[in-house]
Amino acid sequence: MCWSVGITKKPDAMPIKFAPIEAKFLKKNTKGESFIFDIIRRKYVIAHPEEVVRQQCLHYFVKTLHYPSSLIAVEKKLTNEYSSNVRLDIVVYNTAIKPTLVVECKASHVSITNNDTLGQVGAYKTISECGYILLTNGHTHCCIDCKTNLPCELPPREQLIGG
Repeated sequence: MCWSVGITKKPDAMPIKFAPIEAKFLKKNTKGESFIFDIIRRKYVIAHPEEVVRQQCLHYFVKTLHYPSSLIAVEKKLTNEYSSNVRLDIVVYNTAIKPTLVVECKASHVSITNNDTLGQVGAYKTISECGYILLTNGHTHCCIDCKTNLPCELPPREQLIGG
C-alpha cells in the first residue's frame, strides 16, 4: 500500500487501447525536431515522449469516447492553499464545469505504479477535488476512484460529464 496516497492495492491494467497518432498530426521543422498537433490547445507542440502519450489520450477521449473538447483542459495550472504551482496533464470537466477526471500521463517507458507516480496521485486528489484520476503511460492505464481510493474502470461518459 502506498500510504501517502491511501490506495489499498497496486493498480491493475485497464482495457484501454490508444490508437497511433495519424500522420496528419505530426510534423518536423527544418532542424529535424518533431512536433505533434494538440487537438485541444489547437497548436503544434514538441513531441516529447510524455506529450505523445498525452495526445494519444486526448484523441481517445475525443474521437473514441466522444468527450466534447470544450470540457477538456490540457496542462491546467492549479493554485490553492495546498500548492502554489501544479500543472495537471489533462482535466475533464462535467457539464457543470466541475473537474471529474484528472489524467496523469507518463512517457511510455515510465511505470505508472512506481511510488513517485502514486505520490503525484495523492497530491492531485488533495488539490483537484475530482472524482477520478487516470494514470497512463500509453500502454498501461489505471483509474482510481478518489472516494474509495481503489482502482476502478474508467466510468462511462454520462457518469463523468453528464448528458
